[in-house]
Amino acid sequence: MEGNYDILVKELCKLPKETGWVEFKHNNDDPKMIGEDVCALANTATLKDHDFAYMIWGVDDTTHDIIGTSVRLVQLKKGQEDIENWLRHQLSRNANFEFLEAETDGKHIEIIRVHKVLHIPVAFEKTEYIRSGSYTKKLNDYPDVIGLDLKNHRPAVFQGLLKKLSKHIE
Repeated sequence: MEGNYDILVKELCKLPKETGWVEFKHNNDDPKMIGEDVCALANTATLKDHDFAYMIWGVDDTTHDIIGTSVRLVQLKKGQEDIENWLRHQLSRNANFEFLEAETDGKHIEIIRVHKVLHIPVAFEKTEYIRSGSYTKKLNDYPDVIGLDLKNHRPAVFQGLLKKLSKHIE
């Protein structure tokens, strides 16, 4: 394994709760949930001015104890298609992520590191999502803040709207 991902996992476990840019899972490997969360994490990383967001399997989402996981992202499939390839087809082209793994305290951990989005929000199956605390929500659930189709606006407008929206989500 390259990198110090075990150290990263331990540091993220010190957070008092899940955030808009960190999601903990035990063994939930539902492809649709993963796609929605990757989308939301990318958009929320931008809102919270983080270069990356993380989806981490093998950590209890309440206690943040490292418990390990049976999930193996590189082996996971949606139908006959590898999950990574399926996600890349379902997410908009501006989504950028990678699968990582770590051994932490002798337990297997899987990680998706999600890059923040640039210019326009990431969409999954043509729907944009964000994180509100530990929940994944449709970006359109915030019409009072946005009220616009962000796909049709310049990057500067997108950034201004994201700043307004970031006040409403954790």
